[in-house]
Amino acid sequence: MPAQDDPGATIVLNRAALILRYKQPFVDWINAADPSPTSHALSLAEANQEHTVYLVEVEDEDELAGWLARHHEELFEEELKGWYTDPALWPRDRSLKMLKEWCSFELHTVVVDTGESPLEDDEFEEWPMLATRNPVDQSFRPPHA
Repeated sequence: MPAQDDPGATIVLNRAALILRYKQPFVDWINAADPSPTSHALSLAEANQEHTVYLVEVEDEDELAGWLARHHEELFEEELKGWYTDPALWPRDRSLKMLKEWCSFELHTVVVDTGESPLEDDEFEEWPMLATRNPVDQSFRPPHA
């Protein structure tokens, strides 16, 4: 029986999960860019407690390298926006080289949906990550674009 006919069946998604883990330079930027002088300075461990998981259409590290070459700026900006929404606080250099200096990448190529309810955009129009593919050209479209 196909999984879509069984609402309780697990589904292996045709996506990989990409997680960025911050390195010390990213945390140094978070602390230096903080516009509130009384804020607690974050440690590397504190900054890495919670992560966004990106679903990407790659099957291995080689494909990820190509995907990052094409989409590093959007990915970098999404991570920066998660800390400070004002682009004036962001570093000007958002190159792939800098992203690799600031983050490590963790790729999980088997993603299983064990939920029983259909996938939905949890934050509605505010963060349309489930709809990041443009059906015309299949390019990455960052949220909030």
